[in-house]
Amino acid sequence: MIAQELARRADPHRTSRKSRASKRRIIVAIGLVVLTVLVTAYVFPSLTTPITSTLHSSVHCASTPQANSVEKRVALVDGLSKEFPDRDFVTNVTASASRAGYTFDYYLAEATTLGLFTNLPMLNYSLIILRTHGGFYGPLTTSQPYSNQQYVASQLLDEVGAVNVSGTVYFSMTPKGITNLLCGQFPGTVILAMGCGSDSNLANQGSAFVGRGARVLIAWDTWVGIYHSDMAYEIVAKMLLERNTIAASIQGSLARIGPDPLYGATLHYFPGTEAQFVL
Repeated sequence: MIAQELARRADPHRTSRKSRASKRRIIVAIGLVVLTVLVTAYVFPSLTTPITSTLHSSVHCASTPQANSVEKRVALVDGLSKEFPDRDFVTNVTASASRAGYTFDYYLAEATTLGLFTNLPMLNYSLIILRTHGGFYGPLTTSQPYSNQQYVASQLLDEVGAVNVSGTVYFSMTPKGITNLLCGQFPGTVILAMGCGSDSNLANQGSAFVGRGARVLIAWDTWVGIYHSDMAYEIVAKMLLERNTIAASIQGSLARIGPDPLYGATLHYFPGTEAQFVL
């Protein structure tokens, strides 16, 4: 038996057959690996490409060509219309815009989404009023419920975030998102941010907006009550539409109602070189 086994192992034909079989198995294995990679790339292309923002793939930029100059249009983006409605504020701002000869567009909370924010530069407003919650990410807090299954790459890239408002979590756009995700350029738009703010938010958001073509951002320097913000910005918007300067409009509001009585918030603008700008 031992001799037979030794003879079998010494058979050159057996060794050759085993070698050929081994080579065939290697070739088949390599083929299967290549096929698996190709199928994966076809079925799951996101697994084989670098992570990029997914917001544009879900929310397309408006197809209407952007005009080259600002138009006499005012937008009020009212993300608080359902939770904290203020009909007097809406009515009075509408009246101020009408008297000044501006078209007025009003966006309710249901429309205050990442899609709307993404396309705002393309709509050629001269004045945009953001009546939304503020917080860590600044003025671009939506009324769109947050999901960790949406805009995953944009979240990982810190372009889109989540903001907890009284137990409900909403999507928000960061300064990086303003820089990377907005469609087109603002045509010298003045932006009024009515939500809670901070000095760092003013600088970060202001830089991002200006980098996207906005002329100036006006915002609070700390926490602020909603209805105090409504009163202050009603005055600011009216004075701006009456062709007062940025500085005069803010000072006029401060003179009439003062800082926020609870938090001491006051209005500031970015960049600081735009004090004398007039709509």
